[in-house]
Amino acid sequence: MKTKAIVILMFVIILAGCARNHPAPSLTNNPQDSIISEFGSINVLKSAKVNVLPLESKKYSIQPHDPIVNFGEYMSNYKVFSMDLAEGDTFNVDITSICSCIGLNKRILVPRAYVVNADGNVIETMASKYRSELSFVGYSLSGTVKTEGMYFLVVAANNSNPGKPVAMDTVQVNGYIPTGIRISNNSSPYGQMFIHGRITK
Repeated sequence: MKTKAIVILMFVIILAGCARNHPAPSLTNNPQDSIISEFGSINVLKSAKVNVLPLESKKYSIQPHDPIVNFGEYMSNYKVFSMDLAEGDTFNVDITSICSCIGLNKRILVPRAYVVNADGNVIETMASKYRSELSFVGYSLSGTVKTEGMYFLVVAANNSNPGKPVAMDTVQVNGYIPTGIRISNNSSPYGQMFIHGRITK
């Protein structure tokens, strides 16, 4: 019994050390030749490889080698997805970022997404179904287009609070013994995400 108590105590001490926040990766790690485009510019489309919006859940990642969009208050690497839409079509896209968990040093990309037309102009959308846990964070983005044409979903990272906690939980031993230690997944400029689009005619 005494041995078990010592093991649990050592486990708690280790968790306490691991639960401290770690510095977030920096956008300064980007290659020097990274392309930077201004938010609302057509160059955001011209500078990126365009993926067709997946109609089944598919995993992607945002990495330092991806092009960069400058939102003004911060910059972010990004991905672009195309949607061929007719007048009156409604799109709905689930964007779910998943935690990069190395021990208790948990990092997660907080997504920031918007939609533009073929000229690079931002169109009106509505965000809903916000969700945030240790293992994932995301929301749904939807809208209805008034004109037939090609539209583009731009998915970036919300880098307004790099390295800051996104969601928190209490660590438990063996899944049920509370330790009282709070851990968080911290905002990161890079990470993996699932994209799942739906088009309604």
